[in-house]
Amino acid sequence: MSLHRLIIVCLIIASPLLSAKNQLHRAVEPAKVNLDINLSGQELTIFLSVAETAVPLIAPDTSIETVVTELSEHKTLFSPDAAAQCTQHSQRFFGASLPEDDNHQEAHKTTSSITPINGFVTYTCQHPKQLTYIISHLAEVLPELKETHVWLITEQWQNKQRLTPKKTTINIR
Repeated sequence: MSLHRLIIVCLIIASPLLSAKNQLHRAVEPAKVNLDINLSGQELTIFLSVAETAVPLIAPDTSIETVVTELSEHKTLFSPDAAAQCTQHSQRFFGASLPEDDNHQEAHKTTSSITPINGFVTYTCQHPKQLTYIISHLAEVLPELKETHVWLITEQWQNKQRLTPKKTTINIR
């Protein structure tokens, strides 16, 4: 092969790469949820967040409003250790689809029409020192959930855990 042909072949191969230099390519995150769990005194608060990019993966055939309603109405998303005698007293979740605007077609190519899902569940625990675990039942509402990233913060320490469909227990101690 002549040098001239080699240069042409290299330019043909490189041209798509050069035109894509301003595009940012990211790996697709799995269908995951983030939990921040705070245990302070007798108060146990579990904050939940789902990125807008994960919502279609977790609930592919369900509207975001339906997912938020199901999360809000599910009475046992989490089961704290019975020995701690925790009583749930609040549960709220937020998220919505954004309305489509035909006047801004270009904007739709770069932004999502879905907002993240955020929310919290709060408990009062009569014996917080007896709380050794919390079981997550999120998969009952989000059957496509692949991972749950957990940050646990107490007055003495903090740690990070990862839950999967087979590992649903958050260890406190």
